[in-house]
Order: sequence, then C-alpha cells, then structure tokens
Amino acid sequence: DMVEGVYTLPVLRTLQAGGVAAVELLSLLGKPLVGVEQEKALAIVRSNAGVVAATGVAREWAVRAESACDRLPASAATEVLRAAPAALLASI
Repeated sequence: DMVEGVYTLPVLRTLQAGGVAAVELLSLLGKPLVGVEQEKALAIVRSNAGVVAATGVAREWAVRAESACDRLPASAATEVLRAAPAALLASI
C-alpha cells in the first residue's frame, strides 16, 4: 500500500509514535518507493509498535462487529457474519 501512496493504520501509528523510526519513515514517504527504500519502509513499520497498535484497533472493531450480530435474526448467515471478524484476525 505504501508503494501506491496509501498509508494504512500501521504506517499512521508508526508515525504517530514519533521517535527516530517515525522520522526515518516520514523521510521515505511521499515519493515512489522502490527497491531498498521500499524494504526499509516495510522494515520500519514491521519492527515498531504500529502493527501491534493497528491489530489492537482491529480487535476492538471485531468485538463490536460480533456484538452487532446479536441484533440480527438467528440464522446460518448471522453465524457466518459473527465468525468473520475472528477469521480475519486469525489471518494476520
């Protein structure tokens, strides 16, 4: 996503955390990311708290989504909807 100029929550949370990693990442963003610069940007995001923070946000939304299913009629479709957030989180 960063390559296309789309900054996802892990990127935003890494920047928000500040520090050397945020400054270094910010210096890479806003221009085409290729090769070494792309790998460096990915490494910065993956090695900092941005991914953990974004995963926490995703877990909060998953709980809300599952709870929202309580207002739906009981059915197989509702159970699939209820299970979808957990399945998505299990994939990361």
